[in-house]
Amino acid sequence: LLNTSTVTKVVGCKYGGPIAAVTLPVVGEKSWFSHTDIRIMTNSGNALATIAFPSAEIEQKYSPSDIMEIGFTDRAVFVIILKDSLCLTYDVTGETLLPPFFLLPRGEGQGTDLSHACVFDGGAVCFDSSSNSEYSLIISSSDCIGYCPAIQV
Repeated sequence: LLNTSTVTKVVGCKYGGPIAAVTLPVVGEKSWFSHTDIRIMTNSGNALATIAFPSAEIEQKYSPSDIMEIGFTDRAVFVIILKDSLCLTYDVTGETLLPPFFLLPRGEGQGTDLSHACVFDGGAVCFDSSSNSEYSLIISSSDCIGYCPAIQV
């Protein structure tokens, strides 16, 4: 049997948009794998951006082993969901779009450990171990309010 200590996740945006790749440790050991680069590329492999993870603001609390899911929305928003439900959003140039937020907050500055997460066309959905779920739409200020009638302005 061939053992490996890392896995590379690769995701693509719909309709031939950009792709992103990140190499993560298979085992959650933080000491030997404390940083990684997330690469955003065109569908032909030309570099668009590199995002260092974890960023300086969250470096003390997170490592690459905390990345649970990555993906693109249908508007080319790159989303990273961490194991404690922290959600990070970037554009295709690697610039932050929204301040980090918890999909399932449980207290001031704390999130809930997730059992599953998925990035989809409109945003992200996640589940904790008790089957509580959260569905978060990621929209822009130019969206028609009819896009999501549940949003309160």
